[in-house]
Amino acid sequence: MKLHSSEHHYDHPWSAITAAVWQKYPNHLTPHVISVDVLSRHVDQATQTLRTERLLTIRQSIPTFILRLFNMSEPLSHVLEVSEINLATQTCRAVSTNLTCREFMTMDETVTYRPDPADREGRTVMVQEAQVSSSVSRFSSYCEDLLINRFRENAKVGRDAMREVVERIVAEVEFGVEKLGVELGVGAMCEGEGAVAASKAPGK
Repeated sequence: MKLHSSEHHYDHPWSAITAAVWQKYPNHLTPHVISVDVLSRHVDQATQTLRTERLLTIRQSIPTFILRLFNMSEPLSHVLEVSEINLATQTCRAVSTNLTCREFMTMDETVTYRPDPADREGRTVMVQEAQVSSSVSRFSSYCEDLLINRFRENAKVGRDAMREVVERIVAEVEFGVEKLGVELGVGAMCEGEGAVAASKAPGK
């Protein structure tokens, strides 16, 4: 069994990060994720929790002998992701597990996003944990090393993709606020000019 754990800080609020979670795919930085399908979505009003199940289809380069070892016709795999976003506790947790070749190997991942205790309004802490194990006796160590190394590579790319998405979301929000401010300002100026013109009209 191989384990991985890492912590990363985003210089954006938790609300922006959780919004980016849903817009992470498709992404040019993560072409190995070729599709994401929502299986179910439920809101628990009592706990203020949104629970979502998604199916990710992934295509990656895999050594030919590994494909043969696991009796795979092509390097496609499916991952089940179950996420919960709790507004009351400001916690976003996503648990993912492989469905393909699970009788030979398991790869379980948990990603948690919470506001940074040092700056709850401006920063978010991401904790990423993974556990990989293989039951293929003679090749278990090799397979586990291959999977955990691939996971680390994808994790870094995934963080870059999240950062790109959240920066786009923040920019869109800032642009929208700026545009609204301009529109309100122009509207106020027009109203003011209209009032001045009306006051100068004959009979006033």
